[in-house]
Amino acid sequence: MKETFKENRLQRERVGNMYRKINDIYKEQINIELVDPRNHLSILGYFFRQMAKRNLTLWESVHYLTVYMKNGSIFINGKYVTNTLVELEEELLHVITQHIQEGG
Repeated sequence: MKETFKENRLQRERVGNMYRKINDIYKEQINIELVDPRNHLSILGYFFRQMAKRNLTLWESVHYLTVYMKNGSIFINGKYVTNTLVELEEELLHVITQHIQEGG
């Protein structure tokens, strides 16, 4: 039987490996939240939590939800950083390191 979502499964495995690597490097300095792009309530919940922490305004949340919310989008403290492509793993590690060093 042909696997219908093989491409999606492979992408999720690559992203999962990348997140585990990031978690191993930064440990308690960051909190990774994986949100299924099909689950709109969990996405809204993420942005509401960021607004409650005062990391985002309502207008920023609406902007990010309408412009940048795609499968594989990465946000740090509610702010859009990049999209998860395997080629961007080193760039993503650099962005996270820079964010932590700036006190984010």
